Amino acid sequence: MTAPAHWTHNRGSLNDVVETGGRLVQTNAKLRLAVSQLVAKTWNSKQVGVGNDAVSLCHQSVAVTNIWQIENVAQYKRYVIHMKETYRQNALRQVPRISELQGEKGIETLTEGMYFCA
Repeated sequence: MTAPAHWTHNRGSLNDVVETGGRLVQTNAKLRLAVSQLVAKTWNSKQVGVGNDAVSLCHQSVAVTNIWQIENVAQYKRYVIHMKETYRQNALRQVPRISELQGEKGIETLTEGMYFCA
């Protein structure tokens, strides 16, 4: 199991790493800018003070002061195992093919009544 490429503390193999908690890591300038822009573009000042948990709020804007990423080896290992199991289960399903469509290649679909759960 390999650490994600953007991780800074743990790099390479995580197989022998034994950590039970997450580690806060400062982000690089590119990620800080991307998150700041996302917050600025999606902030809706008309929604401030709406809902039971926001009663009496009087501010109309938001400012991003700091951004951290969490590198949590134990949680990431659970995620990878879950995704591998999900992919394995999906590979075992018999998915019927649709044939004879003009200009289409290899479209797969599930039969009626089946559902896709992850």
